[in-house]
This record gives sequence, C-alpha cells and structure tokens, in this order.
Amino acid sequence: KQLSPGTLNGTCVIIGLFVENTDELFEKAVVAGASVTHPMQDYEYGYRQGDIIDPFGHHWTIEKRI
Repeated sequence: KQLSPGTLNGTCVIIGLFVENTDELFEKAVVAGASVTHPMQDYEYGYRQGDIIDPFGHHWTIEKRI
C-alpha cells in the first residue's frame, strides 16, 4: 500500500514553490485538477502567492517576491 496524504488523512507539509510566472503556473495547476485554497494575490509583506491542493492531496504555495 502506498502512503499519500489521501491514505494518511492529510498532510502537515506545505511545499513552497518560487516561480516568476505565478499566475500562469497557478492556472495550469487548477486546469490540471488542483483545488484552490487561497487565490493568487499580492500581500503587504512583499509576495504574490496563492495556495492549492493537488489531486494527490499535496499542499502547494506558488509564490514570488514582488
């Protein structure tokens, strides 16, 4: 039996991925089946970021410094 967030009732890990094209990658992930937990937006602390959960249950923050 393989271990995954689905078989373990979730995960406590968030994967932070810094990229230049945050909006493009975010949209591609959603089209590929990711669920949005926080939409892409600019934050006062100097980052543009959004959060998703991929179809396998992994949590991702897609972000860049602005």
